[in-house]
Amino acid sequence: MTVLYLFDDKGYLYGLHQGNSVIENSTTKAPIYTEGFTPQYQDGAWIDQSVPTIVTRVTRLEFKELFTSAERVAIKKARAIDDLVEDFFSIAEDPDSTGVDLTLPSTESVLFHLEGLGILTEERHQQILAGVPQ
Repeated sequence: MTVLYLFDDKGYLYGLHQGNSVIENSTTKAPIYTEGFTPQYQDGAWIDQSVPTIVTRVTRLEFKELFTSAERVAIKKARAIDDLVEDFFSIAEDPDSTGVDLTLPSTESVLFHLEGLGILTEERHQQILAGVPQ
């Protein structure tokens, strides 16, 4: 009898199955367990979640979620009066955009600019660059 580890469409482990059946989204490879994390299966292997993942690119929605509600409201107000803020966020929100690269100098520059406007603190600036959602 074979043990299958079942995972969802995003690769997260959600159960086990014992038997001889073939089940989609399953593997016989045992997951790597890290305290506080649900094991995730990607590209034919379990991810070692004890090693931090470095986020360098986020979707348009993920980028918005990096900011708090208060920061998003302040940015919306700043866009109405600040050409640099409007230019950056119009590009970031463009429907043809595939996302925001957090390593680009333009991203770093606008975050420094938002600091100068008092919208972000240095700590929040670094959290955003690290891809930490709020």
